[in-house]
Amino acid sequence: MRFRNMKILFIAMMLLLTATACSDTEKSGIPLAKEVAAAATNTEELLLIDDDEETFKIAIASILSIRETHRTYNKFLNYIERELGMPVEIVQKQTYSEIKRAFERGEVDAGIVCAYLAVLGNDAGIFESVAKPIRNDDEVFKSYIIVKKDADYQSLLDLKDKSFAFSDPLSYSGFLFPNYELRKSGYDVGNFFEKTYFTYSHDNTIVAVANGLVDGGSTHSDVYKQLKQENDPIIDEIKIIGKGPDVGNSPLVVRPDMDEEIKERLVDVVLSMHESNYGNRALKKLNVDHFIKPAPNLYEPINEMLVELGETK
Repeated sequence: MRFRNMKILFIAMMLLLTATACSDTEKSGIPLAKEVAAAATNTEELLLIDDDEETFKIAIASILSIRETHRTYNKFLNYIERELGMPVEIVQKQTYSEIKRAFERGEVDAGIVCAYLAVLGNDAGIFESVAKPIRNDDEVFKSYIIVKKDADYQSLLDLKDKSFAFSDPLSYSGFLFPNYELRKSGYDVGNFFEKTYFTYSHDNTIVAVANGLVDGGSTHSDVYKQLKQENDPIIDEIKIIGKGPDVGNSPLVVRPDMDEEIKERLVDVVLSMHESNYGNRALKKLNVDHFIKPAPNLYEPINEMLVELGETK
């Protein structure tokens, strides 16, 4: 209970700092590099980086602490490191925009990105999608519009002049879908809600709505389902009043100029890792069944929304 109260307080403070009406600046990224090893508390083999060796850098967008990121991704990255035969390093970023810039500057080799950014990045030639995760036997997810369970709101349009939490400006489920729905009805995000915020985390959006910090929010269906499977009581505090169309799960992407041999090895490693015991355990940490090759048609709803919004891809 104490931890949950601290998290609520943290999110409340973050909402004050990230109100879109107050600031359009983003917080700086949180590069992990060798700090991952220093922050770990378990006895697993850590990702120690030798400055004299070529390092394969993988970008991850998350506001998780260094310790939590290590706990979640350590097995996955250790497996890739072992199979590629070269050091692997996490480069943690708080926002998808920061991941996009990291690829543009050539600072990372690969990354796990959201569906919306995957569409933008592939079309712009910033990176290419090479693998897509299957979660709970499903290759797609939705955007959920959520409010408190006892609220009278029945649709997104009922939230006129209310407060609303988005996750990230480059998130399909956390921004693009609700923005698209409002524009279809003749509204703009800037003049529809009284206040809007970016939480930069789908579970933070759920916490913010459940605890009445905002009237509504948009979140990722997989995050909602995972909390429900874990019997998290916070799910009992919210209800879904809108759903977006299915789109493909967040893919693994690589820079377009990557050495072909390394890229082929990486793809082979990721697509087959569920076949080994260690690889399967690593995937479970990420709530992933296995990886498959991406199907571009599953991201078509995002393309259609961008066309309707008049935004270039």
